[in-house]
Amino acid sequence: MLRKMMLLVVLSLTALLFSDCQDQCENTIPPNQPIAIAKPCNGAQVGWRTIVKGRVSNPKATVWVIIHPLEVNDHWVQPKIDVSSDGTWQVLAYFGRDGSVDADKPYEIMAVVNPKSALKEADKPPDWPDAEDKSDIVRVTRK
Repeated sequence: MLRKMMLLVVLSLTALLFSDCQDQCENTIPPNQPIAIAKPCNGAQVGWRTIVKGRVSNPKATVWVIIHPLEVNDHWVQPKIDVSSDGTWQVLAYFGRDGSVDADKPYEIMAVVNPKSALKEADKPPDWPDAEDKSDIVRVTRK
């Protein structure tokens, strides 16, 4: 009985540590990259509303995060971002619709700097916007 309890404790702690690691991980950002997404990690699972964090080399730049649900051609522009003086930024992004209808669906995330055409929240360009700089694409799955 004691052995079973110890095994249960070890398995529970392992599951807890694994879930914490996924929440704590960050994408590696090379120092010379003009724009990068730090979180969520490439391959992570995200909720309907998830904070996307990153860094831009020019803190005066205009940054937008774009979400692309792979099931459709549209690319969804996320809420306006305020860039901090150290170049860090974050936005509470939407990954599909509220509820379970979009669970287990794949998404791509990109951050763009100083887009060539004006963007606003909820715009749906058919492709990634043309911009001064673009981050690498981060691929995630909706929980």
